[in-house]
Amino acid sequence: MQGRGEMFQTFEQELYDAVGRAFPGLTVRSMSRLLGKSSGYWSSMTSQKLPLPTDTLMHLADVMECQKILLPLGSRRA
Repeated sequence: MQGRGEMFQTFEQELYDAVGRAFPGLTVRSMSRLLGKSSGYWSSMTSQKLPLPTDTLMHLADVMECQKILLPLGSRRA
């Protein structure tokens, strides 16, 4: 029987997976930069099992929206 943590991904794991689909080659350092933080931020937050602050998530949403605007019309990546 799987433990609860093994059955369900955390929000942070799901977020990292989703961003990784949009940005192939994503690393924990580049994820930190997408969040507007220093290169060790993502690793630190996830290792401490701390939730991501709302302002950090809003920054990521802004970055994603800007990237979407820069993509060619009809791009699959969008």
